Amino acid sequence: MKKLFKGLGKSLGLGFVALALVVSMGASSAEAVVTLSGSALTGTTTVALEAAAASAMTIGSAQTTGTIAIGGTAGTGAGTITVGSSSASQTLNLGTGAGLATVNIATGLVGSVVNIATGVNSVAQTVSIANGASAADTTVNIMSGVGTAGAGVLAIGNNTRVTTIGLGNIAPTAARTITIGGGTSAVVDTIAIGTGAATAAGGKTINIGTTAPTGSGTNLIAIGSNGDFASTTTIYGGNTTGAISLTPAVAGIIVIGSTTGTGAITLGASSGASQVVNIGTGSGATQTVNIMTGVGANTLNLGTGGTGVQTIHIGDNATPANVITIGGAASGVTVGGTLTVTGNLATTAYALKSVANTLTAVGSTQADALALTKDYNNVTVGATTTGVKLPVAVAGMDITVRNTVGNTIHIYAAAAETLNGAAGPTGLNLDASTGTRCVAMSTSVWLCNTIGAIEV
Repeated sequence: MKKLFKGLGKSLGLGFVALALVVSMGASSAEAVVTLSGSALTGTTTVALEAAAASAMTIGSAQTTGTIAIGGTAGTGAGTITVGSSSASQTLNLGTGAGLATVNIATGLVGSVVNIATGVNSVAQTVSIANGASAADTTVNIMSGVGTAGAGVLAIGNNTRVTTIGLGNIAPTAARTITIGGGTSAVVDTIAIGTGAATAAGGKTINIGTTAPTGSGTNLIAIGSNGDFASTTTIYGGNTTGAISLTPAVAGIIVIGSTTGTGAITLGASSGASQVVNIGTGSGATQTVNIMTGVGANTLNLGTGGTGVQTIHIGDNATPANVITIGGAASGVTVGGTLTVTGNLATTAYALKSVANTLTAVGSTQADALALTKDYNNVTVGATTTGVKLPVAVAGMDITVRNTVGNTIHIYAAAAETLNGAAGPTGLNLDASTGTRCVAMSTSVWLCNTIGAIEV
């Protein structure tokens, strides 16, 4: 045995033969120092480096340029390398020296599984990454490389017990940019925020810039881009009152559409059976609704749809007494259909009616007589056999015809209406230098009164 240790000492300085042994090296005294230098410490079963309970164990404390390796390059999954497995409170330091340290974990070329704080903890645990009081620039990269194959999944807070997820959630001391899904993308990027199916009232509450600024601060929030004609920004709401609300401060201004925009702005484009679009319907004491008050040549269309009966109410309240002004002193107002006034129609100037001058009576029957289209009609040319024809009767219609021809002409109704009891195709004679005023009493009856001699 003495010769055996002597031989080992010559070749290794200190070592072991390949025996099925457990060899422990260390000291029972906290003050002892055991130094292994230039040797290989190997064994076929277990190699343990033990120190006294209160002592310190250092590996490579004097080393400056070499490599300290724990575990072989040919190690298999059958072996486990454990660093720090105490069941009591313990601190494990990696690369905590004052020098510039690079700590690599699972940087090999094969797929690795790295677990950090994945145990089923029974007390609160804290995992901190680059969480020190930094006095210089700090960069933390997580899956930030440029991959060449495969797909990556970055999951943060995907745990049913996570209650708070903070991203840049601190008052910064310098301007910062928080970017989600940035970068120029040639493929489809889908960024989903709060897209889960909520099963509780208010189950998804999404706040963007909702904290009121203080001092001279302001919030600038932009959603969507107007730099591409193909871009679409859609805001969905529910089916209750206030499903989509634009609510500025009391004196805030809501602007829809650009000052240089040329596209259409649509409010209420539903194809459903019924929809109500309200503008200025609040209970405020003095609301002003301005439509087309700019200086441009504008066109306002109300009820111009091609199908369906349109009912347009303006100031249609029983009380109070509304004051409605349409058109200014130099404006022209055209009513293409029937204007019905249920109250009094008062004018402060002239009520102008349509006039047709220098008309020529034509034809010889109701079918080919000249159709009248104005309120006042002056016939200046026509033979004795020629005539004119009143429009289709509408109750209240008032038509005046003046004959300045030197002979009698004829007046017919448009269809089967009667003129002073005479059938429409028979009509009435209108003597030379006279006139007649015909009023439609209904859609089938005209009453005509002759106007005396006219100075020609």
